[in-house]
Amino acid sequence: MSPSGSSISQDAGHSLLDLVCAIALFGTLVSPMLAGRMFADLKLYNAHHQLASDLNVLALDALQAEHKGTLELHATSYTMVSNSMQIAVRNFPAGVSVSSPHELPTTITFYPTSATTPITIELQSSQRVCRVTVSLRGRVRSECVN
Repeated sequence: MSPSGSSISQDAGHSLLDLVCAIALFGTLVSPMLAGRMFADLKLYNAHHQLASDLNVLALDALQAEHKGTLELHATSYTMVSNSMQIAVRNFPAGVSVSSPHELPTTITFYPTSATTPITIELQSSQRVCRVTVSLRGRVRSECVN
């Protein structure tokens, strides 16, 4: 009994050390899952921006050099061809899938007149979808949605 006559129990709750350990354990278990998801999203965003950038390069090259440029899109990669010369081959990262309204492989052609093959390409990871759209006039637009 305490001097005032009431009894106080020492087991009334958790100590600060118990709470800190529980939070540290929770953080240790959750952080790998969050890091894995963020890494997958980063791979998707990088692939999406690289594809949009390469499409813009082909459109500008066709316009300035006055010859056609093509992008051959496959399920796991794409090839850039300008003036009948292969410029680059890029592979999509693992975990990123590609879909198109056209059957893959498909070819996107940029003409010197600014006309092109209109297409919408979707890049997908487990959680997100990014779209790259090429208009008939050769404008490239890209967006990512959840």
